[in-house]
Amino acid sequence: MHEAIDQLSTAVGKDFPNLKAAYERTVENIGLAREQLEHDERIKALDTLSVAVFGSIARQEMTEGSDFDYLILTHEIVDDPQHLKDCRAAVEDVRTKLNFKPPGTTGTFGR
Repeated sequence: MHEAIDQLSTAVGKDFPNLKAAYERTVENIGLAREQLEHDERIKALDTLSVAVFGSIARQEMTEGSDFDYLILTHEIVDDPQHLKDCRAAVEDVRTKLNFKPPGTTGTFGR
């Protein structure tokens, strides 16, 4: 993505510092979240679950005002619902620790 921003800057002769900053913020925050989750014992025990992000984070456009939109995906039927609760708790702990805003409750783009 960063290369695409650089190519656009070169093509139009303008700089896009906000896009670059959003990209860099996204990369840094995804790295921090991934590191936290990979070391969380609640997640390590759940190899049948994945956490996927979407919204501004997935587009690599995270700003200070972005919320942390995510899904918990199961790769097979989960027999014990506590596994899902543990995974959600781990993600929420990381979200809180890294000061990400909670997923919006008002719908797409806050409407």
